[in-house]
Amino acid sequence: MSISLKFPWTQASYVKAGQVAYKYQMAYSYKKYIGYAFIALMLFGLLTSTYDLLYLGLIFSVYWYYIRPILQAKRLQKEFKKEGLHGASISFLISAKGISINTNFIPWDQIRKVIIHQDGFLLERAEGYPFLPLEAFKNEEEVKTFLELVEREEILVKNII
Repeated sequence: MSISLKFPWTQASYVKAGQVAYKYQMAYSYKKYIGYAFIALMLFGLLTSTYDLLYLGLIFSVYWYYIRPILQAKRLQKEFKKEGLHGASISFLISAKGISINTNFIPWDQIRKVIIHQDGFLLERAEGYPFLPLEAFKNEEEVKTFLELVEREEILVKNII
């Protein structure tokens, strides 16, 4: 049982893959506490009527939660243009042995987790986060087959949106 996927690697898919990986990494790392500290700073300033702390916490919070993701998306767009990936296509061959991405083979034991996102599947490995967009699958049967292979390999699956 194997699945062959081929899809164009557009700037939109590159940025989406980067954003999904970024969102996952931020949700499950210590960095999320930095944002919490900015909110706590804002609340502490509000409760103690120290408006300097309130404004400082507000500025840092706006940067952390709103401006930073926009800057990250802009950085991904520049990377895409710099790497000259426009018009390229990516091939995935998913089999019982592992996943081939173009010419690179990843055995199942190197994949720690499969993160299910509304736009596709993020594969967590030590060397990075390959992304399988949902639109690359031809039908629901291929998605089901992929999830069955993941389940057979006993890889942890997480749902995020």
